[in-house]
This record gives sequence, C-alpha cells and structure tokens, in this order.
Amino acid sequence: MGESSFSAVAPPVFDGDNYQMWAARMETYLEALDLWEAIEEDYEVPSLSANPTVAQIKLQKEKKTRKSKAKACLFVAISQMIFMRIMSLKTAKKIWNYLKAEYEEDERIRGMKALNLIRDFELQKIKKSESVKEYSDRLLSIANKVRLLGSVLNDSRIVEKLLVTVLEKFEATITTLENTKDLSKISLTELLNALQAQEQKRSMRQEGVIEGALLVKHQDSRSGCTNHMTYDKKSFEELRDTEVKRVRIGNGEHLEVKGKGSVAITSYEGKIFALNPTAFIPRMQSKKLVEELTIIDEDMSPCRTCNFGKQHRQPFPKQAWRASKKLQLVHTDLCGPQRTPSLDVAGVFWKFKAKVENEGACLIQTVRSDNGKEYTSETFNRFCEEAGIEHNLTTPYTPQQNGVSVRRNRFIMEMTRCMLHEKDLPKRFWGKAANTIMCLQNRISTKVVKDPTPFEVWYGYKPSLKFVRVFGCLCFIYIPQVKCDKLDKKSEVGIFVGMLEESKDERQDALVDDAPVRGGAFSDF
Repeated sequence: MGESSFSAVAPPVFDGDNYQMWAARMETYLEALDLWEAIEEDYEVPSLSANPTVAQIKLQKEKKTRKSKAKACLFVAISQMIFMRIMSLKTAKKIWNYLKAEYEEDERIRGMKALNLIRDFELQKIKKSESVKEYSDRLLSIANKVRLLGSVLNDSRIVEKLLVTVLEKFEATITTLENTKDLSKISLTELLNALQAQEQKRSMRQEGVIEGALLVKHQDSRSGCTNHMTYDKKSFEELRDTEVKRVRIGNGEHLEVKGKGSVAITSYEGKIFALNPTAFIPRMQSKKLVEELTIIDEDMSPCRTCNFGKQHRQPFPKQAWRASKKLQLVHTDLCGPQRTPSLDVAGVFWKFKAKVENEGACLIQTVRSDNGKEYTSETFNRFCEEAGIEHNLTTPYTPQQNGVSVRRNRFIMEMTRCMLHEKDLPKRFWGKAANTIMCLQNRISTKVVKDPTPFEVWYGYKPSLKFVRVFGCLCFIYIPQVKCDKLDKKSEVGIFVGMLEESKDERQDALVDDAPVRGGAFSDF
C-alpha cells in the first residue's frame, strides 16, 4: 500500500484516556508513514551549501517535510482540549514527550491497575443470556488491557477460565475435548470454535424440527398433549417471562400469554409429573387433561422396515458458522478436470499460503476441503502438520459441507464460459477469464460483506478501478522504440485478456498474434 493511500486512513484520536493503547496505535501509524524518525530524534535540518546538488536539495526538503508531517499527524490525533495545551510546542518530539510525561503512569500505578483488572478477570462469570462470543470478548478485553499495562495474562489463563465458568450445557463438549486432546495444550481459538459450534447446533435445534425415520423419545407426561397451557396461576411452581406473547386456539382467536413455568400433576398411578414448559393464559376457560388414556406396554423400538424403506438424510442447517477474523477458516476445492489446461498452472496451495499470510499478517488456522486425493495425500497432510494448520475433511458424498467452495467454483465457471463464448476466445484462456472474474468480484459488494468490498476488508483501503476494461475487447498496444525502425508502426492491435494486479501501474495483459503481452501501454479500447 502506497503512502498516499495509507495517509487517507484517519489516525487514532487521543482524548486523555487509555494512553498506552493510543501510543501503540499511533506509533504503528507513524511508522507506516515513515514519520517515526521525527519522533525518535529531534534532528536539525542543515542549511544548504553555496552550490548544492539536486540530491542535497531533495534530502533537505524531505527532512523538513517529515518533521512537519509528524507534527501535523500529532495535532490531528488529539482532542481539542489537549491541543490547547501543546499547541505552543515546536517539534513533534517535544509534543510526544509531553504527552508521555503527562499521561503515562509510573510503574507502581500501572501495576495497581493491572492487579485490579486481574481481580476483575477472576470474578467474571458467564450469564445465562450471554453467548460464548460475548463472554470471550469480555475476557479478551480485560486481558488486552492488562497486557497494555505491561503485565502478563496468557491465553492459557483465558482457556482455563472458560473451561471452569462456562454453562452446564457445554459439559458434553468439554468432556469430548478432555477425551481427545490435552487441555493444557489446547489453544484459545480451538476451544472457542468447539464451544461456538455446540452453541450453534443448540440454536438450530430450537429454531426448527429435525425429521427422521427413527423413534424420537420425549418425557412421558401422561397429558396427551405436546403444548401445555393453563389459566390457574396457583398451579405453577415458578412463573417466568416468555418470548411467545400470543397463541391461536381452535376458533381462530388469539389469547395473550402472560408467562411460562413448570406445573406438577399426579397420574392415576400416584406418580407426580412436571409439565414444563406450561404457558399461563388467564383467559382460558377450562383445563383439558385427558382421562382414561390407554397406556401401551408394547415394545416401541425403532422399526427396521421403516428405516430400510423411508429413511432420509437430515436437512442441512440453513446457517453455518462463519470465521470472525482473517484466515481463521479457509475453504478450498479444485475445479475440474479441464480438458484444456490453463496458461497459469503454478498456483499451488503453499504459494497461496505464503502470499495470503504475508498480506494478512496472520497465519492460516484451519483448512476445509473434500476427500479428494490431492487433499488426503501424505504430502499435503505433512505440510499442514508442519505448518500447524488444522485440516477439516468433509463427510464422503456430502459436498454440501464444503458448499462455500462448491458454489464459488460453480459461479466462476459459469461466468468464465459466458465470457469466452461472448468474445469467441479459445478455451485455453479460461484461466485468464477466471482471474478477471475474481478480480472484479473482490471489488464489488457481496451479500455477506455489504458495505465495504472484500478487497477493502482484506487490505484496509478502497480499491482502484481505473484499470478495469471489458474482457476480450480490442486494444492498441504501444511498441517500444527499441523494437521498431524509424518508419514502422508504433502500435499493434491486440485483445485484452486479463489484468495484472501485481503490476505497480496496474496495466493489463493483451494478446497479439496469439502471443501474450504483459504490461503493455494501451492507447485505445
């Protein structure tokens, strides 16, 4: 990212609170603009000699500009109240030192603040209405504040806190982790992924009904009903609020629900059963307990014949867990086989890994793929193991579990087919067409990322669209002077077949006499 592009990003503003956090962010911001030298060293710009060279003039101008820019950045990054106190200071270094002396506490005060935060961390407990993400974010917020104060609070402490304080509904997940992994070595991300997956499964089960040919076992309440309601408030052991506010009865009328709770009834055998949940509806006229219901003592085991003839695959969930940060989960799949090989065949996974990890400044955590031989080979598994990447494989004959890659491949190939046939280009250029499609897709809004484009989310700045052209259109390519005689033509007619994102000036690929031209100068389209 160029300096001009990064300078468009606003610096963090300091209003007198959280100096350590602001100082860390501001230092990174100034380093990115190559201005941190003016903060570290209050140098004097030497005067020019009698006959200065062009290089000396340029160097002096750069040093003056760097000091002025650093001072301007600090002025913009503080509130108006603080600006009134430092506006008389002449250099950026003096401004920085003043803010550090004024707002950075000494070691004793920072230690006391860190101790209070650690106490707060130990007292944290998850609320019943709180999700795992909300609770973990609260713990991480406290941990980051402790780290900014110079104290240590490792992720292992957060893992221990989560294991001890999560709700009972996650006990099965924790037990599974205990049996399969060493909890002393489990990472925070791995634990959060497991807990959030279990939380999402429970949420999906509450939203809909899972159909199947097997027998579903429920508590035998002897009531003959699946939904219980009563008008008698005294029969409730406890009464609490409910999200369901109205119910519709047989005549189409809607009755108001005032709450829900547990109601105890006695069967003819003298046993006490709890009907939970039971809705409290004051406008109901009578209770309709079923009397003299025949109890069947026959074996109700699953019917083998029904299973053989009627069993269906359970529907896939409408929503899936999504990664919350870069490279947390990478979906991958191969598109093919293609009879016509692409011109670009060097795109292998480890090159992709090196590229995205370098750009995103983070590591790939999990890769999800199907059971193709290219992903189950010993070489690929060894690569994932050495890189510390968790490899998730889908269930055989279940492409829906890798639906992100499958749907994206289908979209790319449909658009590639349309573009090649629209411009009557040979099939061997399908790779160029696919690259063009993804280049454009990354620069327009999507259903998941609505406001910023995927490009902006990944790189942190808005993309440039000045190099976008119609795929397959005619163009005139400038011929360098060293390749032609005095009276030769200065350009050739070509066909635009792709964009070079890695090029500094973002020029395009073209095709002249079936030979690719990279980075040519385009004069007309």
